[in-house]
Amino acid sequence: MTADETPLIIFGAGGHAAVIVDVAKRIYPDRELHVFDEAPDCPPLLGHEVTRGLPDPDILRPEQFKVVVGIGSNAARKIVSVKLRQLGYEFETLVHPHASIGAMVKLGKGSVVFARAVVNPRANLADGCIVNTGAIVEHDCVVGEFCHVGPGAVMAGVCRVGAQTWVCANATVRETTTIGENVIVGAGSFVNGDLEANATYVGSPARQIT
Repeated sequence: MTADETPLIIFGAGGHAAVIVDVAKRIYPDRELHVFDEAPDCPPLLGHEVTRGLPDPDILRPEQFKVVVGIGSNAARKIVSVKLRQLGYEFETLVHPHASIGAMVKLGKGSVVFARAVVNPRANLADGCIVNTGAIVEHDCVVGEFCHVGPGAVMAGVCRVGAQTWVCANATVRETTTIGENVIVGAGSFVNGDLEANATYVGSPARQIT
């Protein structure tokens, strides 16, 4: 059995999880998928029934399945990932067939790269990251765990981004910038200098608002 044939558990039943289901099926159309979510009465996700709660490792044995967390929220994605790791599951990294991954790129476990995204040479993304549709992570960037680079966002070369930071849709981060942990960069913002941790920045140039 190849890696693409290993049955896959996707946790999440919203829009982000739907994109992950789509990516998984584009890589291997006949792959066995199981979808879980903590919310009650979720409708089927792209034709896949949603089971409430966490997977039972006595039924879906960790040595026979891989998992991806399909939750857009960085904090929630980390919480669920920790729970699944404690149950013994191994995380899969998914890359859309129409994404571009450069030489010597490191993608952490459970990270996902969507269509038309670009991750250029020597970039290093930690576990649980999202590189959303059409986003660009340039050469030699280092991105901490459970970050989200939103649709169309651009992170120029040699940036450093702390854990659980969200660079929202169509934001641009200038080369060699350092961004702290737990930062939100608002949609369409332009970051032309370093940003301190645990804050929200918006505008062009980006200014702290919280």
